[in-house]
Amino acid sequence: MNKLDFTNILVPFNRSEGGKKGFHAALEWAKKCNGKITVITCIENQPLSFFFRKSHKKSQDEQVQLIKKEILKLKKQADTQNIPFNFVIKKSSFHPDTIVEYSNQKSIGLIILGLSKLIGTEGKYHTSTRDYLEDRVTCPLLTIP
Repeated sequence: MNKLDFTNILVPFNRSEGGKKGFHAALEWAKKCNGKITVITCIENQPLSFFFRKSHKKSQDEQVQLIKKEILKLKKQADTQNIPFNFVIKKSSFHPDTIVEYSNQKSIGLIILGLSKLIGTEGKYHTSTRDYLEDRVTCPLLTIP
């Protein structure tokens, strides 16, 4: 039996309230177990808006800049508590797959996912991110309501 190691914590973050809740829970966890936090943000390769707007590249660049500003705020919070912090922004065609792949490549010990409001299509046309990750990740998944 392998020993569980929860010190390498991954937090999916998309600027939502759920993402912020997940990050704050990760801060608490990291303090208790002397852990480090990696925040992962997935940017869609071709969001739906690509088909309706000419300025897709510009809007994607703006989205990355907004994410970076938010991540700098998260880094400051981690720094004030002396918690090692890293972030990665990945281009992705399907962000749950990207999270699974990254967590496996980096030997993540725990994923903390803050839940947001369900969108209308979840459950009807596709599974939620939580359900998708729960079925596919090899490490424990902690969801924060």
